[in-house]
Amino acid sequence: MSLSKSSITLLSLVFLSQAFSFAVTLLPNLLAGTGLFSPVQAGLVLALASLMSGFWQPLVGRWLDEGRYRTAFAIIASAYALGIAAFLSGAASPSIIILGALALVVAMTTLRTLQSLAIVGRFQGEERAHMAGVRYLVSNFALGVAATIAFQWLTTHRTLLLSIDLVTTLILGTGLTWFLLRERRKQSTSVISSAGSLSVLRGAFHKHGIPIAGICLITIGFMGQVTYLPLQLTKRGLPAVEWNALVLVVNTATIVLGMRFLRRLLTNWSDQQRGAAGAGLIALGLALVPLVSSPGALVAVTLVWTVGEMIFIPWEQVKLYEFFGDAQPGLASGAITFVMTICQVLAPLFATILLMVPEAVASGLLLVLPLGGFALYRWGPLWTRPAQVSAAEKEAA
Repeated sequence: MSLSKSSITLLSLVFLSQAFSFAVTLLPNLLAGTGLFSPVQAGLVLALASLMSGFWQPLVGRWLDEGRYRTAFAIIASAYALGIAAFLSGAASPSIIILGALALVVAMTTLRTLQSLAIVGRFQGEERAHMAGVRYLVSNFALGVAATIAFQWLTTHRTLLLSIDLVTTLILGTGLTWFLLRERRKQSTSVISSAGSLSVLRGAFHKHGIPIAGICLITIGFMGQVTYLPLQLTKRGLPAVEWNALVLVVNTATIVLGMRFLRRLLTNWSDQQRGAAGAGLIALGLALVPLVSSPGALVAVTLVWTVGEMIFIPWEQVKLYEFFGDAQPGLASGAITFVMTICQVLAPLFATILLMVPEAVASGLLLVLPLGGFALYRWGPLWTRPAQVSAAEKEAA
């Protein structure tokens, strides 16, 4: 399946922006590096900021369905500039730093919704899965580049790199906004009322809440291990920085080199087979993470859960868009951003629990969470159907 010129252009802009994405990616380090916050306090600030910004993304999505792309871009540009300025100012107070962190998270969350609509949400079916997979590939490769640049030069060229980050983010936002405006002019789009949009959201969460929760459990599992692994390595006295860098290299190389082959391999697989294979490989790989004691074992484990992610993430995006429907792709994109934000907030909490328990128990939890999540997605609606039928009969009586 070939990419259109517009898709290639947008994905190139995504790569450019995320290859220089330092402010949001390293926000915990920037907060702790000010000396005004402990790591725990920095985590709490980011958790609250993520919840606040994620909660209103369905509203942003509705604006996008109305064609108010410039409004979304204005929020992104002003908030990101404010956030960068807060961290570049020499003698900022804690309140200014917190405001800057909130602004950065709001800007990036809104940009994520805009990007999801432009690159994934406007497609349907297999095309949507293909675009979700390509975006995942581009994003991971770009974040690998960003991590390398940050490791080499962020401490010595902090102001320059954060300024480049701002410029590339504005370039991406401008490109997405221009593209969506151009696409809207080509088609006549009916806008559903605010009450109708709220009804769509309520209906989606009421009807598909259990499968969504199952998908979230899988996502929390592999998001949580990103926080857990370096802390667990440090706790065991292993070289955390070097081994974490090894994980990043293996993860990025596997995605870049293997995505095309894997996509061909999965061509004739059903949705259920893809979901089950992705969740199963993630569960197997994550369950072995607390038990690794050598670089070779770490590479093997990383390969397993990375292949699981490569299968799962495109499938996840397709399923979530199906749950929220295609009538309002902007609203669906905002709702999905909100769901992913909740996962981002809960993942560090899960990692904290893993660090508090013995390694064998942590391994069991990392195995059970993805498998339980897929079971909840697959069979949860069947388990609750008798109760729903009984409630409906009582109401009818």
